[in-house]
Amino acid sequence: MKQRDANYQLSGLVEMDDAYFGGRKKGTDGRGTTKAKVAIALSTDDMGRPRHLRMQVISNVTIEEIHRVVEACIKKGWTILSDGHVSYKQLKTIGYQHISKNFYKEDENKFLKWLHTIISNAKAYIEGTYHGLGTKYLQTYLDEFCYRFNRRAFSGQLFGRLLNASISTGSYSCRTTRTCTVYRCTTRTWSISRKHDNKTSS
Repeated sequence: MKQRDANYQLSGLVEMDDAYFGGRKKGTDGRGTTKAKVAIALSTDDMGRPRHLRMQVISNVTIEEIHRVVEACIKKGWTILSDGHVSYKQLKTIGYQHISKNFYKEDENKFLKWLHTIISNAKAYIEGTYHGLGTKYLQTYLDEFCYRFNRRAFSGQLFGRLLNASISTGSYSCRTTRTCTVYRCTTRTWSISRKHDNKTSS
């Protein structure tokens, strides 16, 4: 699933943010947390509706890590919309248009709304289903989530598409999977349920 999605890069207006996955731990919240850090990018259409998703475990929220994910997941020249964190401020230097906005509590239901909805859905799926899933295999579960999301319009064909992808993809031993590092992965997800209007994407 990871390899299949890695064949495609996002285009159009791309919303981007970082999020934190992991069990309940005492410590700091936000970007200072000890939980697993994940960069998320979502392409949208002309109406602002979600199209395709990529999710990548990163070692930290730094300029270098964000640039690595952006160059792997997003086509050069397209526009990235993010909050005002310093890690996103140099995207123009690597060939992207960039729009940033400082996030305030009153913007919660408007700014990056689809992206934040998807992040909430991903957390509910992973943390609710697997109850404290550790960070070691997190990327694999994010890959599955993204793969399903990006093919949500073809849910009836999902098994056949996955079978075809498996046939055309190189094999990996269990040991290789277990030793996969955060630098070798990518992701995707399924349908979206809005908290407020219960709409789903098509």
